[in-house]
Amino acid sequence: NTNRRLMATMDAQRLAEQRLAEHLSPRRLSIHRPCHYVSSDPSSILFNRHFNKGTAFTDTERERLQIEGLLPGKEEDIETQVRRCYKQFCRLKNNIAKHIYLSSLRERSDVLFYRMIMDNLQEMLPIIYTPTVGQACLEFGLNYRNAEGMYIGERHCGRIREILNNWMPNMRDEVSIIVVTDGSRILGLGDLGTCGMGIPIGKLALYV
Repeated sequence: NTNRRLMATMDAQRLAEQRLAEHLSPRRLSIHRPCHYVSSDPSSILFNRHFNKGTAFTDTERERLQIEGLLPGKEEDIETQVRRCYKQFCRLKNNIAKHIYLSSLRERSDVLFYRMIMDNLQEMLPIIYTPTVGQACLEFGLNYRNAEGMYIGERHCGRIREILNNWMPNMRDEVSIIVVTDGSRILGLGDLGTCGMGIPIGKLALYV
């Protein structure tokens, strides 16, 4: 009877852990442990910048995450990935193009983005932020590609708490810093309105 009760307790504990895992947000798990990724669609990890490793996924990880066949067959280390990204970066002719490239890289993979920045800090900081970010703000509307940040306007008056709750539920617990701008007096360029969002995005890329 004691053994049966022990087995029943263990089974109940395993069931509870399984149910907890099903409700855990991927972002609350270690971004360095992709095998812990929890999703009804495992292949979505390739579109999650906090987890995506691209060609650096090992054969074991690819099998576990059901992404075999969705990536080139050769497994690469992050050093190889950084060298390729740096060559792509260097082929671009102007700073705005480089700024857009780095933003796109950050949208694909946090780890790869910051590794490349750390390896080329002196060269890339002026691209991410000043002086290039001023021109990036002026062209923000033209170069807009992906939703980042939150936009709270006059029509949201009295509903700000409700609007803030629209932030990705699996990200809310991870917020550790917020950068706010009203879009005015951006680097001496005047009131840029929504286009001033380039400043918070650039600052947070550095603060992290």
